[in-house]
Amino acid sequence: MTVQERLDKASGIYNEAAVLISSMGEYVRARADIVWDTKTMLGEFDLILQAILMHIALSNGRVDPAEKEFIARISQRADILSYLRARTGNRINLSWNDFSRMDKDSAGQLMEHIDRLLRENVCDAFVRPLAVGDFIDSDRDELGMLEKMISRLAALLTSADEYDPDSLHLAYAKSVAELLGERWRYYKENPNADAPPFTIS
Repeated sequence: MTVQERLDKASGIYNEAAVLISSMGEYVRARADIVWDTKTMLGEFDLILQAILMHIALSNGRVDPAEKEFIARISQRADILSYLRARTGNRINLSWNDFSRMDKDSAGQLMEHIDRLLRENVCDAFVRPLAVGDFIDSDRDELGMLEKMISRLAALLTSADEYDPDSLHLAYAKSVAELLGERWRYYKENPNADAPPFTIS
């Protein structure tokens, strides 16, 4: 399957996720005192999604050119490397080609920096409104639905290269838990909290 064929398939899944996030926003905005901007939320999702896919791509020690192109083109509203460039005042100025050529240690340091930026500036803002919606209606499981969509996107990414199943699963599970799951569960149980009393690293 070519990169474009994988992206065509991914586009449908991505759009499903965007509809889920948008509809959840309307649900929460009508029932809770939470400021919600759909465009901002979808941009935050792009950043988190790209970071998760970067972790997965790096789990086998290299980034295939097709994987690099997939990650770069999957998002529609925000780009993690552009975000990194803006947040660091151009101190970290990387292209997707630069990312694909990084050695393991340099890529690991980059991901630590990206994860820290997302945890401090993006994850809570994205997760809290969605988790509050799950709290309001306990039958809803937006986290589970969103994780399944991300898993389907990850499967399309990893079809471009060979992976050790254990390393692949660990990279997926760890990145999803740190950037989404732990915070989601915290806010679902504590909907009035300002921020979780922990730092995930």
